Amino acid sequence: MDLVGGHSYSIKTIQQSLQLLIGCSISFRGIEIIFDLFMDCESQAPSFGTIRKWLGRIGIYELQR
Repeated sequence: MDLVGGHSYSIKTIQQSLQLLIGCSISFRGIEIIFDLFMDCESQAPSFGTIRKWLGRIGIYELQR
C-alpha cells in the first residue's frame, strides 16, 4: 500500500475520494458511506472531515501554484 507521508490512507483511496467528489458530485458524507460499503472490514473508511481536508489541501496547492 502506497502511503503519502503523514497520512494513514493510501494514494489510491485519496484519489478515488476526490474523483467521486469532483467528477461525480457526490457529497462528503456520501463518499464516506460508499467507502464504508466497499472497504474491507479490517480497513477504516475516511471520514467526511478527512476528505474535506484533502480537498482543501489540493485547493491551497492550486492557489499557491
